Amino acid sequence: YQRRVHGDSQITQEMNVYALKGHERPVRVVKFNADGDLLFTCSDDSYVVVWKPSTGEMIGKIKCSSAVKSMDISKNTKYLITSEAAIGFGVYEALSGKNLATVPTSPSFTPKYCEFSFGDKQIAILSEKGDSSELFTHTLDNVLAKKLISRPPTILGNASQVSWGNLNKTLYAGTSKGFMLVFDAKTLENTNKKKLHKESIVSFTFTPDRVFLFTCSRDETYCMVDPDTLDVINSYNFHGNISRVIAVSPLYKPNAKPVHRYHILVGGGQDEKEVTTSRKKGGFEIKLVNYITSEELAEIKGHFGPIHSLAFSPDGKSFVSGSEDGYVRVHFFQSDYYTNKF
Repeated sequence: YQRRVHGDSQITQEMNVYALKGHERPVRVVKFNADGDLLFTCSDDSYVVVWKPSTGEMIGKIKCSSAVKSMDISKNTKYLITSEAAIGFGVYEALSGKNLATVPTSPSFTPKYCEFSFGDKQIAILSEKGDSSELFTHTLDNVLAKKLISRPPTILGNASQVSWGNLNKTLYAGTSKGFMLVFDAKTLENTNKKKLHKESIVSFTFTPDRVFLFTCSRDETYCMVDPDTLDVINSYNFHGNISRVIAVSPLYKPNAKPVHRYHILVGGGQDEKEVTTSRKKGGFEIKLVNYITSEELAEIKGHFGPIHSLAFSPDGKSFVSGSEDGYVRVHFFQSDYYTNKF
């Protein structure tokens, strides 16, 4: 990786990396379990792969019905939910791979995103058809009992993602028009709406305590936002490349061990067709950024396609990236990361 020292000056340093090849098609999501001892990755090749991140060992593969566009793991690593193009949303035993239930989408809608609530008692699911998206919530117990309660879905513009807000009281969604929407989690009524970007919001994430919200956009910027008001606190330009995904370091708290860091990882890159038809570089690097000062601290290279997913390990000592190139890369921070150099 290249570490910035002063201004544009750089020092190139080595980083311990495992390049894992367990998928044959683009990797859509990489995610640690809560303990950090397991890593789950999903892909368009219809598999969820389970890894031991400390060694790069593949532990197992879960065969799904079709391309897996998103997934989530319960905090106790008991359940896995997936968005599968052919059948809807699947629920599995995370460690055995046994299929437990399926949540179908509305006719002609395609599954897009799924997420457990805090405490894992509810599931939010997002599906799309053209420029429309449907938002549903279900209790996990009802899904497992195959007793889905039928109620009209919330229809919104083409959305990329839906995520639970603080205390499961709200749901957030980002749209192709650059808007961030907030919904009451019980009624699914829209309670706030604000345009944050000139182009589509590709993804968004929160600090674990829900104090800050970060959005990524095709307009080549990310924003740090107040989740309560949707006011923009800070923004950063990704220097000519699409910003697709952000991960927040778990070391953000002042009492974090071994040291606290106000750091995020930002990944993205141009679509392959744009790279071949224009003079733009791919932009497949990962940026390490201080989100308080917007200072770019380091640039990590290695992927050969757009980066779709990033995740810090729960202890903040490593991070994982998943890309269009089909590779999963596990990066380990060197000792100088915990010094004043960063």
